[in-house]
Amino acid sequence: MNWECVNCGQYNSLGDCCENCASQECDRCHKPIELDEDIGVEQVYGEIDNFGAHLHEFYDGAWRVHLECLTPAEKILYDKIEEDES
Repeated sequence: MNWECVNCGQYNSLGDCCENCASQECDRCHKPIELDEDIGVEQVYGEIDNFGAHLHEFYDGAWRVHLECLTPAEKILYDKIEEDES
């Protein structure tokens, strides 16, 4: 079944919004992130960081980023959380 995107009018199989309109911009490199490929702070630091704070954004103010835009330290933490969840 195809639906018409409410934003651009393009027909798609997702529903009210097509993949292009549903994609987000990376807060670090400002390039589009494909649908469901964004990395959020909770995927790096978990629900609560080492200092007991619930983070809503990365320490530089970024909210959603590409995997390749993680800092080396963030990438290590991300890989550890992904490993623990497997």
